[in-house]
Order: sequence, then structure tokens, then C-alpha cells
Amino acid sequence: YTVLLFVFIAYGFVNDPMIAAALYIIDNVMFAFSMAQETYLKRIMNPKDAAGTAAMCFTMSHIIAVFLPAVLGFIYITNWSWVFWTGAGFCFLSLLVSLCIHKDPKPYQEAIWMRAKTI
Repeated sequence: YTVLLFVFIAYGFVNDPMIAAALYIIDNVMFAFSMAQETYLKRIMNPKDAAGTAAMCFTMSHIIAVFLPAVLGFIYITNWSWVFWTGAGFCFLSLLVSLCIHKDPKPYQEAIWMRAKTI
């Protein structure tokens, strides 16, 4: 997320097409690392929760894929840089949330703010 944060901030300031192309390549390379997130999720999730987790993931992705382009399209008309700074803001929020994940999670304690659930 840190690299993507800097890439999106740089997108907002870049005027040189060669620098924009380099940022685009870095952006796509970082997209490949999203597979690591999926692998981690599969490692910590209870197999019974897989269907519900996938359904929620697809639903959230669909809502964001429809909503954000419409809103950011209007923002783009005003100032194209703001679109990338908004993306940088989302990267920053994702970075903060990812820092709350335990390195060695226990059931029902996948995030730092979660407490053990008594069954």
C-alpha cells in the first residue's frame, strides 16, 4: 500500500508522459501483489465462511466499481489531480487498516481491535 500511495500522489503531479508511463508500470506490478491478500485471507478464514466472504467481497467491489467512477468522473471535470489524490487517500486508509492485522492470528482475533469470542 505504501508504494501505491506514492504512485497515486505522483500521478496527481506528473506532467511528463514518460514518468506517467513508469508510474503506470509500477501500478500494474503492484496490482499483482493483490494475490497475496487473497492468499492470506484463505489462510486465516474458516472454510465455512468462504461463501459468505466471497459474496460480501463481490458485492462491495461491485458497489465501488459503479459508484466511484461516477463520482470521480465529475471530480475529474473540475481537476484531474484530485482523482489521483482521492486514490492516494484510499491507499492510506487501506494501509492503516492493514496495520491492524495480527502477524499470527488466532480464531476470532484476526485484527488487533478484536477480542476473543467465547463459545
